[in-house]
Amino acid sequence: MSQAQHLHLPVLHAARQDYAALNHQLSVREALEDIRTQGLGERIIYFYVVDDEQRLIGVLPSRRLLTAPLDAKLVELMDTAVIALPNRATILDACQLLIRHRFLALPVVDEQQRLCGLVALIVWL
Repeated sequence: MSQAQHLHLPVLHAARQDYAALNHQLSVREALEDIRTQGLGERIIYFYVVDDEQRLIGVLPSRRLLTAPLDAKLVELMDTAVIALPNRATILDACQLLIRHRFLALPVVDEQQRLCGLVALIVWL
């Protein structure tokens, strides 16, 4: 398969499963404890905030989580203007969105907005 043909594969073909999802009800202290317990993938750029049904509701940059007061709630710190890829998108769609918005990573969501993967620019560099 040529490189150009790979661009038309479903984005889930290239999506990583080692993303960091945190429940919106957690405090920073609880989130940090949860991170230590569950472990993390190799590269963490953003933390993804999910509701009780695992639907993506916000994004939390690593720096903001690490510098926030321990008693602050994630729901107060997260960015709610989330740009995500639908799981039916292609790798080409992912590349275009990453470049257009100058993001290092993008979450992939299903039809119910549940987090189901992550595509990162570092994968293709």
